[in-house]
Amino acid sequence: MLLSGGIRVVPSHHDNLGVLDRDPGFLALNPGFLDLAQPTSEPRPGRFKEFPYSSSQRPGPAVEPLVALWLEAVVRYQGETGIDLHDQRAVSFDSESSILHYIDAHKERFDHFRTAGHSRIRDAVTPVVAAFGHLCTIAGEGVGLAFGPSKVVFGAAAVEVRDELDSISDAFDTMAHHLRILRPVVERDVHQDDALREASIKLLAQILVVLGVIQKVRKQGRLVLWLRKLAKSKEVASALAELSRLASSHHETVTAVTLYTAKETMSILTESNAWNREEQAMTRACLACITRTAQDIHGMLCKSVNLTFDQHNANRGILERVQKELISYIERTDIQTESADIDQLCTWLQFPDCSDKMTALLDGREQSTGSWFLDGEDFTAFKERRAKSIWLHGKAGCGKSTMIAAAIQDLRVEAATSDAVSLTLTHLFDTTGASPRNLRAFLSSVLCQLAYNLPQCAAQLLELRQVASIGHSQITLETMRHTLDVMIRATRMHLFIVIDALDEADDPKTIVLFLKNLRTYDNVSLIVSSRFEVAFRRDLEALSDARIAMDEKRVTGDIRILLATYLAADGPLAEVRNKPLVSDKLSEGADGNFRWAVLQVRELVNVAGIPSEVLDRLERSPRTLASFYDKVLAGIYKAGAPVSVRRLLVWAVLAVTPLTTGEFAHLMSFDYSKRMPVYDASLDSSADYVVALAGSTFVTVRDDEVRVVHASVKDHLLNPPEDSLDLPATEYFHIDTNAAYASIAL
Repeated sequence: MLLSGGIRVVPSHHDNLGVLDRDPGFLALNPGFLDLAQPTSEPRPGRFKEFPYSSSQRPGPAVEPLVALWLEAVVRYQGETGIDLHDQRAVSFDSESSILHYIDAHKERFDHFRTAGHSRIRDAVTPVVAAFGHLCTIAGEGVGLAFGPSKVVFGAAAVEVRDELDSISDAFDTMAHHLRILRPVVERDVHQDDALREASIKLLAQILVVLGVIQKVRKQGRLVLWLRKLAKSKEVASALAELSRLASSHHETVTAVTLYTAKETMSILTESNAWNREEQAMTRACLACITRTAQDIHGMLCKSVNLTFDQHNANRGILERVQKELISYIERTDIQTESADIDQLCTWLQFPDCSDKMTALLDGREQSTGSWFLDGEDFTAFKERRAKSIWLHGKAGCGKSTMIAAAIQDLRVEAATSDAVSLTLTHLFDTTGASPRNLRAFLSSVLCQLAYNLPQCAAQLLELRQVASIGHSQITLETMRHTLDVMIRATRMHLFIVIDALDEADDPKTIVLFLKNLRTYDNVSLIVSSRFEVAFRRDLEALSDARIAMDEKRVTGDIRILLATYLAADGPLAEVRNKPLVSDKLSEGADGNFRWAVLQVRELVNVAGIPSEVLDRLERSPRTLASFYDKVLAGIYKAGAPVSVRRLLVWAVLAVTPLTTGEFAHLMSFDYSKRMPVYDASLDSSADYVVALAGSTFVTVRDDEVRVVHASVKDHLLNPPEDSLDLPATEYFHIDTNAAYASIAL
């Protein structure tokens, strides 16, 4: 017999005939039941078996498909619980009121739930009753059902569950949620839509199966412990809440996947293996299941032509919150911990760890931005391995690195929720950090990540290190390349390799040639980001299956999402009166430069409640990112502290390794009026004040290290546009590297 999703249930011949023994009138009400009850040559292991769902497997004309499905659900229910549902036939369940009366009549059976308990079970059951009223009409008592859906469910609810009642109520709440999604469309379309009608009954059958499992494990004493453990998981609770919001945001579209949603969510309860796992693994499995469901719902919602831009972004935001719960939990409970061997390998290979930068990018990203890429056909094809490589390009400040960070997050979620085994390897050519930006750094990054995730790769590198350590020799570039080739050929995992800011590398053409070699492997896919105007553009075009531009139109859409958040009732610009004007001015003025928009918003925060100032700043706002930097530098120049700020910026831009906040503040503790700087303890300064003096437009603090806030800042200070150099302030702050290195060496 087939349940939803093509799951075959193999009941025993004895169980089926037991129904007839207990109820002689059952066969008269259900013609064709004996066809379903015939012995089968297949064993009855008591577990599900998967079969493709084809039309040839559906019940024949002699038995209505929905009736057969209902009978299968009932047989499964009775087989799992051992409860004779026919014993409840004497009670009438013709209306909602009669069902509620039935529950009230059994109030005395729930002694220790007289106050909160009785109220809670009634509250939990009431919405289910209401939804089942409509489903009963669909199924129709006239189609030959031995007993109505409501009767079965509330016969089970009336079973004396004592201490387990709370857990059972939680399960009812979950099922009620799915039925509420279905109800609005059921009332209108179900009689005209056979597919929807069948899906409705399948949903009902799935709920019966879940109820059967609940009763079975209740008897075995496992349900309470399992559900209570799960209930304590804030991650699961949060993810389920977000899933509910996603499912409710566009109910007509969701109706098409209601059955699938129910089945996947309910598998949290029906997956028997979960009961034998450790609590962390169980929670992780639940989060992965919820995330898969959310991804599938969002994917179907994306195909709806009725969705507005705001609805799509809202749905994408909900999905990302669910994904974030999963990734966060994985990071906190990852059993793969760094060993001393891995630490030694990373030191030996000079691993350029870019995880902090990626975390900062994700923290600064506005939720649901970039949905045009993340939900687009090119990235979908890439994740499904129908496309080998993507080149994402755009001008400075458009948000390429943030988009890459979001794509990496999405790929990690895909790996955590998919049956296909994959690993995402990342490298960022970061001009704001101190790591080398060459092929050796890239190879080191990829090799160390492989060693961390795959024990066999770690063993191979440890052996190489042992050989090299005889003369304390560093591994050669050629050996690194060969080792990576061997590792890729040896692993069965699919490797997604993501490279950000390739244009910032010291030897980009050499790296592109190496990427062409990586592209030849069947189990390697590549994403590369860079600016468009690069000398190696033709090489990147030849490397890529898809070339995606972060153009003005796309970035402007993301800027509008950012502005909507800032201008919201709880946003930093909530006090702005003419919100449409501000949104239009900034989104149009940005010219596709996300960083420009962010900086302009910050300028308005302190005057948001002063309309005249808001309008004035909008009118006087610089038109380009370079002119914005010029404006800020001019303000510092006029404020009377240009010498100190210039010194701080020189160190921030050119330091071989980022300075700690203490070291950065220590720069102000010297008397620079002498031929050689002289330390003066009386000049020791507060780190917070020194960082603030340099300005948040130019520097930021991450992990107690002072870094240039954005690659465009470094570009502007080292190579400003010619028209900017004509300005006194910009000319003064311009950093000549030769002279600057000489002053640092003093």
